[in-house]
Amino acid sequence: MSLKGMYAYAQKIAHGKFHGTIDERDGKLVFKGSVATEAEKNDIWDAIKTIPTWRNDVVADIQVTGGVNDSPAGQKQRVHAARG
Repeated sequence: MSLKGMYAYAQKIAHGKFHGTIDERDGKLVFKGSVATEAEKNDIWDAIKTIPTWRNDVVADIQVTGGVNDSPAGQKQRVHAARG
């Protein structure tokens, strides 16, 4: 099964919240983009982490651009998964 297939649930959760790309590259599923709130970012991460091998499968750069429940002062944040 492809990584996109394995992480279909995470992509479903990201739909409508995540603005960016989700591509398979070099044996990894790469999330690169932004969401409005910290809560939206956490929802996507929670969905990614339902797959036990996520640390080896996923690289993510998800920025929070601001909105309700975002980080202090609307500061942008980046989160990167370990490259296993």
